[in-house]
Amino acid sequence: MVMKKIALVSFCLLSVTLLSTAQEKTKTTWVDAEAKTLEPKLIELRRYFHESPELSNQEFKTSAKVVDFLKSLGLEVQYPVAKTGVVALLKGGKPGPVVALRADMDGLPITERNGLPFASKVVADFAGQQTGVMHACGHDAHMAMLLIVAEILTKHKAELKGTVKFIFQPAEEGAPANEWPAGAERMVKDGVLKNPNVDAIFGLHIQSLLPSGQIAYRAGGLMASVDGVDIKVKGKGAHGATPWDSVDPIVVAAQIIQGLQTVVSRQTELTKAGAVITIGSMHAGVRRNIIPETATLEGTIRAFDDAMQKKIHEKIKVTAEKIAESAGATAEVNIMVMYPATVNHPELTNKMVPSLIRAAGKENVVVTQPVTMAEDFSFYQREVPGFFFFLGAYPANMNLTAQPTHHTADFMIDEAAMITGVKALVNVTLDYAEGWKNKNRIQAKPNQNMKYFLLIISLITTSVVAQVNPKLQTKLNQQAKEIETRVIEWRRHLHQNPELSNRETQTAAYIAEHLRKIGLKIQTGVAHTGVVGLLETGKPGPVIALRADMDALPVTERNSLPFASKVKATYNGQETGVMHACGHDSHVAILMGVAEILVKNKAELKGTIKFIFQPAEEGAPADEEGGAELMVKQGVLQNPKVEAIFGLHVSSGTPIGELTYKPGGLLAAADNYSIKVLGRQAHGSTPWMSVDPIVVSAQIINGLQTIISRQTELTREAAVISVGRIQSGIRENIIPEEAFFAGTIRTLDPEMQDIIHEKIKLTATKIAESAGAKAEVTIRRGTPVTYNDPALTHKMVPSLQKAAGVEKVYEINAITGAEDFAFYQKEIPGFFFFLGGMSPDMDPAKAPSHHTPDFIIDEAGFVTGVKAMLNLTVDYMFAKK
Repeated sequence: MVMKKIALVSFCLLSVTLLSTAQEKTKTTWVDAEAKTLEPKLIELRRYFHESPELSNQEFKTSAKVVDFLKSLGLEVQYPVAKTGVVALLKGGKPGPVVALRADMDGLPITERNGLPFASKVVADFAGQQTGVMHACGHDAHMAMLLIVAEILTKHKAELKGTVKFIFQPAEEGAPANEWPAGAERMVKDGVLKNPNVDAIFGLHIQSLLPSGQIAYRAGGLMASVDGVDIKVKGKGAHGATPWDSVDPIVVAAQIIQGLQTVVSRQTELTKAGAVITIGSMHAGVRRNIIPETATLEGTIRAFDDAMQKKIHEKIKVTAEKIAESAGATAEVNIMVMYPATVNHPELTNKMVPSLIRAAGKENVVVTQPVTMAEDFSFYQREVPGFFFFLGAYPANMNLTAQPTHHTADFMIDEAAMITGVKALVNVTLDYAEGWKNKNRIQAKPNQNMKYFLLIISLITTSVVAQVNPKLQTKLNQQAKEIETRVIEWRRHLHQNPELSNRETQTAAYIAEHLRKIGLKIQTGVAHTGVVGLLETGKPGPVIALRADMDALPVTERNSLPFASKVKATYNGQETGVMHACGHDSHVAILMGVAEILVKNKAELKGTIKFIFQPAEEGAPADEEGGAELMVKQGVLQNPKVEAIFGLHVSSGTPIGELTYKPGGLLAAADNYSIKVLGRQAHGSTPWMSVDPIVVSAQIINGLQTIISRQTELTREAAVISVGRIQSGIRENIIPEEAFFAGTIRTLDPEMQDIIHEKIKLTATKIAESAGAKAEVTIRRGTPVTYNDPALTHKMVPSLQKAAGVEKVYEINAITGAEDFAFYQKEIPGFFFFLGGMSPDMDPAKAPSHHTPDFIIDEAGFVTGVKAMLNLTVDYMFAKK
């Protein structure tokens, strides 16, 4: 009877789905047909605007054309708004939300030279000079597309739900200094989002470097904030022959420029999409032989969120002021806040992606990295949820490297792309209105039919994620709770008896005894001290591996736990305390509990499970191999061959019971480098007789920071170059012959890793050569990127949610620490995540970090870890292929 009911409701749901699909196809068909019919008019409009560009806040002829077109459609038109802006209102025939669509209108002070038959011949005054004017950023296409969207939606006014505001905005490129605020900021101040109040706003931008018709989007920070910075350095002038009589503002300004690069490379958390500080103008002095009194720097600051923006502003002020003070000068810092970051509302973005796919095709809709340019669409997004995306417009037959970029005299787009933009804007408007009504239905009290509908959705969603017997799922979670006390007991034993990497003999024996007792086949002595347990169900299914690391650290524990470690050992020739200061004791105990529960339920499982207890995650002694890399070499993923691997790591700074993850690069590759600088020795009183390796080393260290701040695309992934050790000389009055320094390189992308390695070699060797020295660079690759297979990650997130609750599972930024779980992921798909272990009464800012003597974990979170590993295992085991 139950199966018949499920079959019936499944049939009903299928019918609803087919009906919905048919409606979507109908909608898509008429939108496509309307757009295709109007394409000649679309191109004609774009060419008119392109031939007749006007500068910011001077778009009078442009506005007149827009007004005439909108009035011809019978729309309510408001003009002028924010000096030259135009707003039109389309009221639909049915109740619904207020949706705003925006296009920008202004051209740029650029003389066109691309040879188009409709190229601009317009000349205008800009900053007191005559210049050509050109639509060199695609605003002509934006206006044309939005006018055609207005025509299409007006034709279907009777069926339209809600109201659409068409916003044609001036001065997106910025206005003259005496006319601020301008553009979107002024439109908002003039009430463009009011009367009626806008529920959501959409916009697009032509992108000349994306393939024609492709759409690129991103939830969250899409484009950077941009602020201006002026720094005036005041010193003391003097003749160039007597610099000691001066306080040289040029030298101080140069030091400030270098210091600003370390604000990015050393003081900013680059895993949050990076930041850019650029000094674009430096002026000082009038004669070559006079040290001037002042120097001025002008530049821009770009960031992707308000907190980072504020922090960088503060760091710039401190850096400039203190460097100036160190030389006896002063620095006056003035920061002009300009455009906020363009941040796409995440929920709105995700809801609208299907609309883009219908317009361009699934293969032509891609997620993009953040872009460090700015867009004043961000001012609307600060008031209402907004979604902004890019429309590709470079022709397929053109060499991408030859395609002119925005804001250049040769800028050009493929007009064939515009029809995709029209369809996308129509789709998001209609779909948002449809979703708005559905949202109201869901918020209302559901009727009985809706309850059945939600039940069906729940059943089908569960079946998509995994065909796990609900009774088994409930039983496993209950058993996780029942074994909690024993997991804590095992963890405390391990915590009290820690062992260093490749020396985990007692730990391995403890684990092996437990695995034997519960009836697993085991293998010991893998990669020195590793233990592998095998659970064979006897039924066909996947081979899944679960991993825990066993080793402790050379850290002397100083917290007052009753089971604190008292163990001492020799490390690098010195006696030291040993402590589980990273949570490996917790990992082992959790996996021991998972193994016991899965063995108990063997009859209801299928496939094979490998339990990998790995030594030396923290790194083997210098003269030994070890860890995951050696486990893989010795075949731990073979016989039988593993299909997927899962692992977790406790986090002392995340609240207990929370599970965090990230698809793609989660933890960084960790490589080491060393640089020996060879110079020439001399007495400290005669430096001109030397080639000073200490000075050269300092220059190289500064140069390495500009690899991060100036030469690395930080919006793609974060990267870090740190110098951790430097040695040179034996006496204070002798310039030594050589200097040696060493450090670490952290990257989250293999291609970026290779690029940074090459740039370190080039930077060091060429800076050394510039001073007549020589630099020998050695780079040793270490742990690779801990890379979560995106498809596997997406598939397994529901398993974490079942373990911890939806609200306690969330995505995090990448972390620049490293984990040798990465070696398994180089061979097979793997998913690694973090388990919160911070007590509720702990201040996150004061939570002791990993690898410190005060490190502590709240054991109340272990049950969530056990449940997470159980759910991952059985869900993957029973998932549809």
